[in-house]
Amino acid sequence: MILLVLALTLNLLLAGPAAAGSPLLVERARALAENVLGEGQVRALRAVDGGTQLFIRWESPTFRRTNSVATSRDLLYGEAVLATNAILGALPEVARIRFTILESG
Repeated sequence: MILLVLALTLNLLLAGPAAAGSPLLVERARALAENVLGEGQVRALRAVDGGTQLFIRWESPTFRRTNSVATSRDLLYGEAVLATNAILGALPEVARIRFTILESG
C-alpha cells in the first residue's frame, strides 16, 4: 500500500507540471530532440493546449544541397521520425507534434 501511494505521488509530481505545458515540458522536449538532432539544432519550441501539442522548429543536420531530391527526402524523413518518436516515447502527455525543418546555413 505504501509503495502504491509513493508511486502515485511520484507520478503526480513528475507529470503534473509537464501536463500544464510548463517550461519543464519544453526543456525536456528540447533535450530529447537535440539528443537526436544535435545540440543547438532546435531553434524554437513551444507547447500549446496544456502541453498536449508541441510546435518545433529545427535546423536540419543532414540536409545538403548537393544531395538528390530522393536522398534529401529520406534524410529529412529520418530525422523527423527519430526526433518526434524520441519526444512522443518519453512524454506521453504530448499527443501531437508540428514541426518545421530549416535549411542550415
